[in-house]
Amino acid sequence: MQNIYWAIYKNLEKELISLTNVIHFDDEQLPCYSSKFIDLLIRICIEIESISKQLYLSNQGTTYSNENEMYFDTVCLNYLENIFHLSSKTIFICNSNVYFQKTENIELQPLHKANKRGTSGADWKKAYQSVKHNRSENYKKGNMKNTIRALGALYILNLYNNNQDFKMESLYELNHFDESIGSEFFSVKINKEPTRIGKMSYVPEAIYNITLSKELLERGQKELDKVNAKVNELVFREPAFIQAIANGINPNQFDDWSTAMCFMIGKERYHQITEKVVRESDVVRITQNQQYVACLNK
Repeated sequence: MQNIYWAIYKNLEKELISLTNVIHFDDEQLPCYSSKFIDLLIRICIEIESISKQLYLSNQGTTYSNENEMYFDTVCLNYLENIFHLSSKTIFICNSNVYFQKTENIELQPLHKANKRGTSGADWKKAYQSVKHNRSENYKKGNMKNTIRALGALYILNLYNNNQDFKMESLYELNHFDESIGSEFFSVKINKEPTRIGKMSYVPEAIYNITLSKELLERGQKELDKVNAKVNELVFREPAFIQAIANGINPNQFDDWSTAMCFMIGKERYHQITEKVVRESDVVRITQNQQYVACLNK
């Protein structure tokens, strides 16, 4: 089935980009308002309402007998916030026709406070409600700034709704990964740990994680377990370790195992043993196979 949400997003994005040919998109122009920005803002936010509900239901959100009670913000986006931490997800404006200089206008977190209402809500959402219910009094809120941020929110929601993974078979593909994920206006924050085996560090602002493929990670973890077992085997034979045990030193009294080993046999000796075992293992060869995957940060 065709992804109608993404197709509509791309059309809205194209309309916004077309305005860069007639309006100079720079920091000073962000308050610029027009009927075109109002029209875009309303249509973008209607789409946000729709896709928020779709994403909510597809992630096992509670079904309401009265659909009018399934509010897109305080119900759907709030539920999705608890799953995906959407408020911290970061995107960047990368279109060559846009000339913003200030970081706060280039690096955006458009879903921050999108699950709130009233004065606590996101500015673009407050602007949408204002121009929808009382356009003549709130005309100036239909401006460039609010329209861009609303489109950014829709972009992020589409990425999570698309739920795509991207496989890369080489370092070249990794280095040329399209961080716009199909957009011509935005790109996403990426968390890259392509050569690390083990649990990936969590970067809440990232929308995509890039790491070794699942198959390589599983093989690498098995090899890493072997390395750790071999290192411990050699450490336990060290005279300094045997003496430390005899002196009543318990490795479990330390915060972590490597700290204990460094204390008991000396940091330099522990590193010598570890480096030797790693060299003789398949860990390096596995990480050099260069099979990577980019997946959504959930």
